[in-house]
Amino acid sequence: KGASTGGDPTEQTIFLETFGSINSTPEFNEYTKYSATAEMFTTSGNVNTHYSGSGKIGKNSLKGVNLSSGYTDASGLSGCFHSGSANTEATILQISDINITDCVNISVSFGALGGSKDHKVSVYYKIDGGAETALITNGAITNKSWTLLNANISGTGKSLTLKFKHKPSKGWTIRMDDIRVVGTK
Repeated sequence: KGASTGGDPTEQTIFLETFGSINSTPEFNEYTKYSATAEMFTTSGNVNTHYSGSGKIGKNSLKGVNLSSGYTDASGLSGCFHSGSANTEATILQISDINITDCVNISVSFGALGGSKDHKVSVYYKIDGGAETALITNGAITNKSWTLLNANISGTGKSLTLKFKHKPSKGWTIRMDDIRVVGTK
């Protein structure tokens, strides 16, 4: 974000996924229009090998008014979405092996739009393949406006895995966009 002077650390974006602009709705294993780059990950391979989950990419028949908005840096284009069954938890998206080498003060943020006050999203993380730790539990979102959710990660290492889960109380769709990981190097 800012220029570093005299070796002072600066906050910078480590990972960013805006889901581009796509009119189809591919599964994650078919997704090819990444914002993320191979350099953002600690292991070799393409970006596709680092994404998994039961969600899809695209607009999901959204009208322009429902595309991400109302928070700083909202991309307003495509997003990730997942249509869930009532009281059944599913992993919308897992992003594995984000490179966090030499980073401290790590935080994660993303925009979310859901179905009602009972609509929740939970986010978990692992550092270097360690234990899965809750980052955001039952983050409340509504269908009235996009909500920016963010949280700080505790710990350091080389590799970060994020897991976004959805467990609606009714059969609703959740939408997410602009997943960002920042830290200080």
